[in-house]
Amino acid sequence: MKTFVSINLGFGGAEKQFDRLYADLCASPAHRGVWGYIRCDRSSTGWWEMVASLCQVRGGVVVYNMSVLGIGVFPLLLLKALGNHVVLYPHVVVDPAKSRPRLWRLRSLLRRVSLRVADRVVMISDGNWFELEGFLPNTKASIVYNYVACENDRRFRAGPLNRKVAVVGRLQDAHKQQLSFLCDHGRFIKSSGIEVHFFGNGPDEAAMRAQVAVQGLERHCFFWGWLEEEAIYAHDFSFVLNLSRWEGLPLSVMEALYRDRIVLATDIHGNRELVYGDFLFKQGGELRQLLLSMVRDHQIDTELLRAQKQRLFLRCSKERSLRALSQALAGVGSEDRPA
Repeated sequence: MKTFVSINLGFGGAEKQFDRLYADLCASPAHRGVWGYIRCDRSSTGWWEMVASLCQVRGGVVVYNMSVLGIGVFPLLLLKALGNHVVLYPHVVVDPAKSRPRLWRLRSLLRRVSLRVADRVVMISDGNWFELEGFLPNTKASIVYNYVACENDRRFRAGPLNRKVAVVGRLQDAHKQQLSFLCDHGRFIKSSGIEVHFFGNGPDEAAMRAQVAVQGLERHCFFWGWLEEEAIYAHDFSFVLNLSRWEGLPLSVMEALYRDRIVLATDIHGNRELVYGDFLFKQGGELRQLLLSMVRDHQIDTELLRAQKQRLFLRCSKERSLRALSQALAGVGSEDRPA
C-alpha cells in the first residue's frame, strides 16, 4: 500500500502543493494507479475519525505532509506504529526559538523526533536543507523543489506599471504580519496613492477591516477573499508583496514571477532563493523605501527581473521535481522486500 497523507488545519500553500504533487505523480505511467490519498482537515474532522482513517494504512509507504516541521507529530508516530515507511514532506523549517520562543524546547524536541522516526525527509528548498544539515544525514535527505502550474520560459515582460499591490495568502499569522503592515504603513499608503489588494481569508480579516476603517483606507485597501490563481491574476496589479516571517519555497512568489509581476519580499530563507536582493527588505523602513521607489516612482531594473524569472525556470520545474521525487521514493521500504 502506498499513500499520500495530509493532516491539515485549513487550506494553504502547503496543501495546494501537496495536492498538485500527488495528482502529477499519479499521472505518470510509473505511478498511475499505485498511490492513494487520505486528507483530514482538522477544522472539520474529529480526532477519532482521523485515527480511523490512518489505521487503514498499514505496512506500506506513506508520504506525509507536514506544513511546519514538528507540528503534527502524533499522526506521524501512529503511521510508524502501524508498520509504515514514512517519507516526511515538511514545507516550513524554522528555528523553534523564533517561531514559539516560550515553547522552543518542546518544539525542538518534536522536530528531532520527526526527523528521527522518518525513513526519508524531502526538502522543498535549499533554505530547509541549510536549517537541517546538522541534524540529518545526507543519505536520509532528498531535495524536491516546489513548482507551479503556470511555469513558462517566456522572457519577463512588464506591462504598464500601476500603483496596485497584491498580498496573496491566508489572513492568519502568529505575528499578525498583514495587520501590522496596515497599522504601520496605513498613513503612508494613503498619502502615496498606493492600492493594496488582499487575496485570501482567515481569522485576522475582521481586525484588518477594522484597521482600514479606523485609518480611512477604504479607497486604498480591498479584500477579495479566497480566489483561484487564475481569478487572482485577472486583476491588473503590477506588484506582489510577501510579508512572511518564514517560508519554505513560497508558491505565491513563484506564481507572481511567472506571471510577470514584480515581487517585494521579506529577506528570509525561501524568498532569497526566488527574489534578488534589490527587491528584499528586512525592516519597516526598508519596505517603505521600496514602496516609494518601485511602486510609487517605478524605479525598477528590468534586467534583474528577467534574470530572476530565468533563474526560477532553470531551477524549479514540474519535470525535474517529479523526477527527484520518484528517485526519493524508489528505495523506501525496499529493504523489507524478499530478495
